[in-house]
Amino acid sequence: MASAGTINCSTQPVCEGYEGNVDVYAEREADENLNLDWRVTYTQPLGKQNVKVSVDVMNVLNRANRIGSNYGFGRQFWVDVTYSW
Repeated sequence: MASAGTINCSTQPVCEGYEGNVDVYAEREADENLNLDWRVTYTQPLGKQNVKVSVDVMNVLNRANRIGSNYGFGRQFWVDVTYSW
């Protein structure tokens, strides 16, 4: 949805008696975008126990996915360490 302007309701029958200005919105097709995420995991067995280390990279290409005047997140890194017994 994107703003398509403003109408004055005092001259429009569609407003059904409302007086004042109203913002009008219309559907808009967004551009195609590609978002690539990676996850790498390594597990080290320690007898009956395990240590697992994972690294996530979100938005690997670091592309700004523009939607109207808003942007998505840039590249992000996450590290996860799990110990299981």
